[in-house]
Amino acid sequence: MPEGLDAVEAMTFDSIRQTLQDADVVVCHAGTGSLITALQAGCHVIAVPRLFELREHYDDHQLEIAGALADRGFVQVARDQAELDAALRSVKTRSAAMATTDPQALISFIRDIIAEVQAARAAQ
Repeated sequence: MPEGLDAVEAMTFDSIRQTLQDADVVVCHAGTGSLITALQAGCHVIAVPRLFELREHYDDHQLEIAGALADRGFVQVARDQAELDAALRSVKTRSAAMATTDPQALISFIRDIIAEVQAARAAQ
């Protein structure tokens, strides 16, 4: 094990959340639970998708999820050692993105659109 790294076989979810609160950078597979939990903690997230071609998963949904989040600036994707090295270097120059699963902002946005549509119909 490289110096400065710890490895554990399993952790409780509470332990994971505490570890993420203390972390600056998280390198994880690209499962939605792992990504969202790390983003909610305000970590720099580097996603290493499990790939179908390597028989790590049944399809490439993790690559698609990681790509969609990367396109929005939430995570960086590393598919090989060179991309991982580049992502680790770039976290020093980027701000971490925070994500939330709180739907209130979306609900408010949708309500505003509905109100605008209703007002436009009433004015006709």
